[in-house]
Amino acid sequence: MLHRQLVRHGLQFPLYDFAVLWYLHKTKGLTPERVQSLFPAETLDLVDALTQIITGVGWVGVTNAILNLFDQHLGERFTLYQHCRRLRPEDVQAIQRLEPEPELRDALPDLFARDLNTAMGKSLNP
Repeated sequence: MLHRQLVRHGLQFPLYDFAVLWYLHKTKGLTPERVQSLFPAETLDLVDALTQIITGVGWVGVTNAILNLFDQHLGERFTLYQHCRRLRPEDVQAIQRLEPEPELRDALPDLFARDLNTAMGKSLNP
């Protein structure tokens, strides 16, 4: 619910969104209905593209595809996000290496908080 409300105010949570989708994929819960119930309409284009990458690209190709997709959809905002968050390909790979239960599930609040801190830092320091 908090994620939905904050997205409506223009905040972005790219790494958290990827982690949620990766968790759903690994736990066999990545269905269109589940995605629509979890993600706000404002993010569905990006979420749909992320889902296609997750389900259609081999494990090695996911990292680059994800970062390129973030860059395409978020543009300059992603470049700033990437700089503020010090996001590296290894961060995406670290999410992929986590066991869905309990490691990834337990990491989701931290990923959300880190994305929120980055988003708030951007909006507070234009």
